[in-house]
Amino acid sequence: RKRWRLNEAVVLVADGRYADVIQYFYGLAQEARALAESWQRLWNKNRYPSDPASVPARFIKEAGMMTEEIERLKAAASAQPYAGAFAKAVVTIHVVNTHPAIPVFKLETSADGSTYVERGQRYILEFDSHSARPLSDDRLTYPFTLDRPEDARYIRITAKGAGQFSLEGVTMHHGRCKWCPKSVHATGQVENAEQLLHGGVARLGHPDPKKLYYELLEQGDAGRIFSVEHGSVTLEMGKRSRGGEGFLRQVGTTVRLD
Repeated sequence: RKRWRLNEAVVLVADGRYADVIQYFYGLAQEARALAESWQRLWNKNRYPSDPASVPARFIKEAGMMTEEIERLKAAASAQPYAGAFAKAVVTIHVVNTHPAIPVFKLETSADGSTYVERGQRYILEFDSHSARPLSDDRLTYPFTLDRPEDARYIRITAKGAGQFSLEGVTMHHGRCKWCPKSVHATGQVENAEQLLHGGVARLGHPDPKKLYYELLEQGDAGRIFSVEHGSVTLEMGKRSRGGEGFLRQVGTTVRLD
């Protein structure tokens, strides 16, 4: 729950929805304090009561940090400038994990479309979802922070690892501003990339992870399955909302929303 709520909180803060985030942090702080108490009781069963337990101390520290963030969010909710932990621009990747394997994606950004900077990679895992049910096809959100929105005029997402995943949307947020894809270019194992321009879903990755594993095993190193790159989509971002505006235009292997 903590991972999912923090991922969602980053996006909600970027959209200015401070009251919703306050509720998330209230819940997390209460859970952290309850876990601290239960862990302390468990520790005391096997140690002297005065022996400090490092895990409860960590939970108490986290609860204190969340309480401090709540005060900053309250100030922002009352029209004061937000000065909390999530003040940077945020690129959000929305995915659906429909495969029992563990896909990976890599995110890179560029200001000019030629020089890209890697912003990190994420393993797509079910416990990053709200319900955390096995194979539940839940929607998951993965945020990446940036110093400036201008650094991510172009965003490239590369599918790696074992399995496929559905890329449901890519957005960038900063304050009250929102950027959405206005063109997309796909290479490698990508299906329906143009759907990302009007709220649809694209599929990335290797459709048969078991086959891929045995192919790599025959080559002598199945352990590198998570580093194999299958395909990528490159998105040009524009400060506009997704919707029915414009029409799709094919230019070579690039699709644009005009």
